[in-house]
Amino acid sequence: MAANAWVVYLILGAAAVAAVARAARVFVRIDVHAFCTQVVRLIEADNVGRALKLCRIDVRAPILAICAAGLEAFERDRAANLAEREGGEAAERWKAQLARGRILAVFAVVAPLAIAVMVAVSAPTGSPQTAILVASACIAGLGATALMMERTAVVAALAGWRHQVLPALQALAERGGKPE
Repeated sequence: MAANAWVVYLILGAAAVAAVARAARVFVRIDVHAFCTQVVRLIEADNVGRALKLCRIDVRAPILAICAAGLEAFERDRAANLAEREGGEAAERWKAQLARGRILAVFAVVAPLAIAVMVAVSAPTGSPQTAILVASACIAGLGATALMMERTAVVAALAGWRHQVLPALQALAERGGKPE
């Protein structure tokens, strides 16, 4: 293993970078329910422009991107059906982005696990190589956790959009844009 150690470290480093990059993106956490409640309050006051500003604070969070797309469409035409379509399309773009990133995510999980298995099979008990084993398992866990959290964030964002924000937009459209 000593002769090929640099290859192992290189693969482990690349997997760590992939896992950390994915995790950093996911850890931009927003309370979807609280955010949607605030957006609904603004919509009920017919302050769609301010709700849209709120959605544009950070593009890395799925709920912000989905709401922004729908609110922009509503602001243009004051049509809830157009807002629904645009918000749905934004959610589909997030799902597609997750699918494109799946190869990197799988690498961030599988490469460290493969290294961990290789080290476990070849390293004597109590050797310094056990640190590689532990690091590999931790990186694989981080990569898997980030992937699951990313999927959960998109699902929660879509649910918040469909069940909180969209009904408020539909009610506003039915009232003819008059605040409650």
